Amino acid sequence: MLPMLCAYDGKMTYSEYGTNLSSLAIKEFVQGSLGEDEYKQELKKFLLSVYGKASGGKRYCLEKTPRYALICEEIYDLFPDSKFIVLTRNPLSICASILSTWSSNRWKMYNYKVDIYKGIFGLSSFLKKTSSKPNVLHIRYEDLVKSGSRADTIQRIKEHLDLSLSIGENEDLSQLQIPGRMGDKTGINKYSGFSDSRAEFPSDFLCNPLRRYWAKRYLKQIGRDNLSHLGYSIDELAKDASKSKGYARFLVSDVARMIYGIIYDYFEPAIMRDKFLRLIKKSGKSNVCHR
Repeated sequence: MLPMLCAYDGKMTYSEYGTNLSSLAIKEFVQGSLGEDEYKQELKKFLLSVYGKASGGKRYCLEKTPRYALICEEIYDLFPDSKFIVLTRNPLSICASILSTWSSNRWKMYNYKVDIYKGIFGLSSFLKKTSSKPNVLHIRYEDLVKSGSRADTIQRIKEHLDLSLSIGENEDLSQLQIPGRMGDKTGINKYSGFSDSRAEFPSDFLCNPLRRYWAKRYLKQIGRDNLSHLGYSIDELAKDASKSKGYARFLVSDVARMIYGIIYDYFEPAIMRDKFLRLIKKSGKSNVCHR
């Protein structure tokens, strides 16, 4: 749903045809012919048709895309009667998971700023606005994986979805893999079921003073209120972060990578690389992407 819902609202994307102009043209067309409400209803019909065919007649079709955190309010407006489950996790644990999964614990958070900042803010805003909505269930990752709270959390999910099935307690979760290129390839291979260790704060992530400084600054940037909506206390998270030990591990590498991250943030070398490759391959005279 990301490109479909963003096409009308003109999100920050780039293309050869020019996203801003395309968005303006779509809005003008919709407002001059269908009207915004009817356009959204037709878009909803299309999406329901696709999901309906993909689900093969099943009662539920689960759509899980992490970057829906950027458009969760737009999705809710389009499907106000659907069942929503918002799964949140300690933001520092998210950062640790990203590095361990995608970069062998080497610093690369500049590559995931949209997730750890805008995504976090999007979820917090959504939870604040839907706190009284009965079709929105908020659960914490830690409560789902810990043995002391797992049964109650799963029961809340079952009640929310009106399920009578026995789910989640004694299953070999490795048998529930969905084929595809996306997703966490580390967790599904390392764990065959729920594990209390997944709920523990990853102190080895903050293995040097630079990372601990970054973590405290990051928590302040998210803010007390946003963390509260996500289900966490900034004081407790900061306390956990301060318990981390270590001084030299990855320190030199982190300094270099954080400096590169500043350059990456402003100049986005990935875009420049793509433009350069297109230029040397002579794949056309046009080598420009527009907003």
